[in-house]
Amino acid sequence: MKFLLKTTQSTFLTILLIGLAACSPEDGQDGAPGPQGPQGEQGAAGQDGVDGNANVRTGTVDLANADWLWNASYTFNTGEGGASSTSWFTRYVDLSIPEIDEDINENGLILVYFRRGSNGWYSLPFKFTAFGSDYETQIVHESNVGNIRLHYFWTPVQGSTPGNLQSFTIAEYTFKYVIIQGTLIGKNSGYSKKALQKMTYEEVMDVFALDY
Repeated sequence: MKFLLKTTQSTFLTILLIGLAACSPEDGQDGAPGPQGPQGEQGAAGQDGVDGNANVRTGTVDLANADWLWNASYTFNTGEGGASSTSWFTRYVDLSIPEIDEDINENGLILVYFRRGSNGWYSLPFKFTAFGSDYETQIVHESNVGNIRLHYFWTPVQGSTPGNLQSFTIAEYTFKYVIIQGTLIGKNSGYSKKALQKMTYEEVMDVFALDY
């Protein structure tokens, strides 16, 4: 499992180049300084830089089949107000994310995306209907203080699932999480949790000036 955490902040590095002029032993003494010339015109103002965002953190992790443990369960609430539910056995991975504190867990938002190889990013929850519409592959996440849990499981549609999930070989995927503090969500920012959850990966990256 390869883990990479990135804090999005703007850092500016100013490099001052100093030219050194060599003096020959035969040079004469410096003359008296001449009068100061007139002040030049003020240059045009430069463009504003892109604002950094220290209230958003991202990280990526590469997962292989051996990283997915057996077994946990994931529950779908199928009735109004959670009156009824259906649970499924899952393969799972727990990611330790200390940046998810009580405030973010209660007021912030955690978005998770995944991709295979260099393909595009897909948001979680994700489901893909298998050929023939027999079953769906589901990849979802849950988050709590200090933790993100990823689930991988199957649900039948018109037929049966492939069989033993425990021995099934899950492909290699890269997952990316985006942790957004609550101060960036709501009427003050113009972006609700539902609005952010409906956005594409690219739209979310653009909203918070994050690297793709």
